[in-house]
Amino acid sequence: MKAIRRIQVRKELKANYDGWKEPRTLPVPYKNGPIQFSTFPEGGNMVSGIKTRLAFKAVKTDGMPPDIEGTLFEDTVPHVKFKSARAGMGSFEFTPLSGKKYHIRLSEPARDSTFLLPEVYPEGISLRLNSRDKSSWNFIVIPEPPLSEKNHLPEGQIRGVVDCIAMGVLNNELKNKNTS
Repeated sequence: MKAIRRIQVRKELKANYDGWKEPRTLPVPYKNGPIQFSTFPEGGNMVSGIKTRLAFKAVKTDGMPPDIEGTLFEDTVPHVKFKSARAGMGSFEFTPLSGKKYHIRLSEPARDSTFLLPEVYPEGISLRLNSRDKSSWNFIVIPEPPLSEKNHLPEGQIRGVVDCIAMGVLNNELKNKNTS
């Protein structure tokens, strides 16, 4: 194993390595460095057959948000193209299916990394923000498969504090308008 002999760090990194004929110089921070890329399915989980809004956030190693563009793949087939709206963040919609594998590849900045998406559940309940304004939030609760008709009491929390409660018959979907 060959060892690094000397490293100097200023606005650039110079390194000598036994296998190199001359020192290498890289700008600091290294522009092609890694990106932390995170995804957040609205409602917490992706449920098969229910349209999902998938939010994302990208951060470079220096803490700055990059503008990104990428593609969501279903198995090996390109499915949805997307790009950040601002500050490395954005969202897009798609309908996941159980039995399929989903991953993301970034095209800008170009990366050879693959970012895997969370598991798609074959059934469950999805909470979706339909619209909002200064005084109200409008949610849709969608079960898959549809539930038997009976009263349900979904509760919405923000940072562990109850923000809204709706009561209604939840069969195909339940719409709630919360006014604060």
